Amino acid sequence: MAQTLNTLARSRRLATHLPHQQLEELNAITQSVQGLLQVFLKGMQEVQSAVNELNQSSTALDGATTHSASAISNFQGDIKQLVSIMDTLSGEMEQSLQLSQRAADEAQSSAEQVARGRDEVENTARAISDLTNDIDKTAHSLDRLQSDGRCDFSSFKKGYGLSSAVIVGGAFCTYL
Repeated sequence: MAQTLNTLARSRRLATHLPHQQLEELNAITQSVQGLLQVFLKGMQEVQSAVNELNQSSTALDGATTHSASAISNFQGDIKQLVSIMDTLSGEMEQSLQLSQRAADEAQSSAEQVARGRDEVENTARAISDLTNDIDKTAHSLDRLQSDGRCDFSSFKKGYGLSSAVIVGGAFCTYL
């Protein structure tokens, strides 16, 4: 019977039925039962140790989960803030683009106005040059007529100037 109890202690099969034996063997049974109880106690201590480790791991995991949840919440807040900043930046970039486009349009318009002004100045300069040439030719013709004696400017009224002179056929002078 003791041997059966020892085998039972080593195998940890508590469902085994023991046979009835004599008194001498009761002593041996008592020792075997105590051995069995020690094995059982050791097993319970191992289970308790494993439970304690699981509790510590659970506590650590709970702390990590809480920290992770807090970090995730902070991260989500940061992402929302970043999206808001990006939206603002996008709006400002769009506004800058519109202002740049307006400035480019204004610059183009100004360049066109400068080009038209340049053309008008050139046309005016040509007209002044042509007018100067015409005045020079007229003055030269009048000088020649006066030197040839065909035109007398003394009869012109003061203040009318040469613009009142009319040359008819290149030979006569009169005033208006």
